[in-house]
Order: sequence, then C-alpha cells, then structure tokens
Amino acid sequence: MHNYVRRIEQFEDGQTLILCMLDFQAKALQNLKCFQIDLTFKRVHGDINEFEINSYDETHKLSWECILGDLDAGQAKGLGLALAKRDPSKNWEEHLTYIFKSCLVHFNRNLIAKKFDNEVYLLAKSIPTKSSAEEVYGCFEKLESYNNQRIMDWTQYYRQPYVLASLNKHISNMENEIWDHHGNNTNVAEAAHAQANREGKQLKLITAIMRGRQLDERLFKTAEINDKFGIPYTRRDKSEIKRKAKAMTRKDNNKRSQKETSNKELKKKVPLQDVTNREKLEKKGKRKASTSENTLKAKRSRIDINESDSEREISKLEIEERKMKLAERRTADRKAQAEIEKLELENLKLRKELNLD
Repeated sequence: MHNYVRRIEQFEDGQTLILCMLDFQAKALQNLKCFQIDLTFKRVHGDINEFEINSYDETHKLSWECILGDLDAGQAKGLGLALAKRDPSKNWEEHLTYIFKSCLVHFNRNLIAKKFDNEVYLLAKSIPTKSSAEEVYGCFEKLESYNNQRIMDWTQYYRQPYVLASLNKHISNMENEIWDHHGNNTNVAEAAHAQANREGKQLKLITAIMRGRQLDERLFKTAEINDKFGIPYTRRDKSEIKRKAKAMTRKDNNKRSQKETSNKELKKKVPLQDVTNREKLEKKGKRKASTSENTLKAKRSRIDINESDSEREISKLEIEERKMKLAERRTADRKAQAEIEKLELENLKLRKELNLD
C-alpha cells in the first residue's frame, strides 16, 4: 500500500489523519482548476475525523480557481482558516469570497425544510439568480419586512458575506468567467458515495483503504476509456448531444417509413455492381467495428483481472487480520490460564502452611 497511503499524521489530541492517493490521481489533481468536496460516514466503522485541506503554489503561480461544497458552516470555516494561515493579508471569511461556491441543490433542500410561505420561499429561492447586487440586497430587505423570527434567523445567516458570495456571482469576488465555467451543485461528489458504499459499509480501516484503492483504480481507468473511446461509465451515453442525435434519428426513421415504397422501387433499379460494392464497404466497416470491440473487450478484461487481484489481496489481508486476532486471543487465554494455575498453587501452598489439609 506504499503507493496509495501517502502519509499518516498523528496529532497531540489523539486524532489521526491518513492521506490516500494513487500516482495518477496526484498528477491529475495538479491540473485541476475546480474540485468538489463532500464527506461520507458509512465506509469505515467508528468515529470519522473531518479535515479541510487547501494549498497554493505561489512559486509556479498554480492555484485552484473554485472549490464547490455544500455550505456546511464548520467545513467552510475550516477551509477559510486554512487559507488565512497561508495568506494572513485577508481574514478567513474574505478568502472564501474569492474561491468558494455553494451547491444550489443543498441550498434549495434546506430552504424547503424551513417550510416558509410560498411567497417567502419563491423570494428566497430567487437570490442565487438575481442579476445584480442591488437586486440581491433588495430581496433581503423584502424578507426582513415580514417581521417573522424564523425568516429573520434565515436572513441573518445568509446575509453573511462569505455565505452570500457563495450563492450569487454578483456578490462573489470570483471572476464571472470562472463562476460561469464551473457547476452549481455537488451531484458528482454525492453520486460517488453510492459507488463507494457498494464496496462495503462499516469496514475495518485496512479493508476500507484497500477497497478504496480498488475503486479509485477502476473509476480512473473507466474515465480514461471514456476519454479515449467515448464509452461512458454506464455503457450508455445520456448526454444532451446523444439525446439530440437520437431525436434526429427518430425523425429520419419516420421519414424513411413514409417513403418506404419509393425506396424499394429505387433499390430495384440499382445495378448489380453497385450493390456488390456497397456490400463490400459494409463488410469492411463491420470488420473495423469488430476490431474496435475486441480492443475494448481486452481492456475491460484487463480491468476485471486487476479487480480480481485486488479482491484476492483484500481477502489475504482479512485472513491475516483474523489470524492475528486469533493468535492474540489464544495468547490471552494462555495468560489467563497461567494466572489461574498460579493462584491455585499459591492457595495450595497457603493451605499446607496452615495445615488445613
């Protein structure tokens, strides 16, 4: 696991940080301009320690443009404090206005949970889409005019500069081009939880790390195949372009069905030589398609082999772990048995000294 577990750090308060990353993940991370952060609590059994880590390379002028999160107050503050530690010229809240962007799915979900009146709900929901800072602050003035304590509490939280800047680009200090380029939700990070949970829940630490490595390798290879050959993760392309292409295909099929009779008559008039040439081209195209399919099948089989190797490695580790626990239990049993025998001998010696036998 030396090429996956990068660092193990222990702190004075008893907490431990384990940083796991594959080589190609580390290389890809250096080229990212934006990334999403979220936490999962199901993979490892027991307590979970949370950390926010961010870094800048001032020497080479490299930095992340945007960090997209779910606006958890503790995590956001942790990120801001980490940035302020590296650049004390700004406080932690001001740092967040330059880099942090909130997930609108979580924003709307939390707003629905407040169960405000429909008028209040629609007014609050419109804040991220307002086209100027004046319109944004106008919404808050209208909300505060309701003189309702629940609404006042909500506006007090979302009026905080870093919170409001994470929701609307006209309040944020982030460049508009960067804001528009990156998404407005953490759906990718949320979806990743389901994939991780399929590898197992409430696992022992070493098993969770090994299965995490297996998942990272598989997903990275899947993404690589998608980039090179256009094969999506689900083996089905659900993109907008694909949907439009299908719509065009359906339209063409309808036109063909309407002209079916005339097409048949045209085919009868085609010379035999043209038909033969067309058949040759079709066969050649099929051979090319078959070669591509065989290449992809070979790549998938290699991925399956790597997965089975990882599974065997995990099984070996689990067996070794069980053996160690069994050995510890046997040692403890022998120690307890020795203590019992020692007590019996001492008791026998004492009885002899007292002439009780």
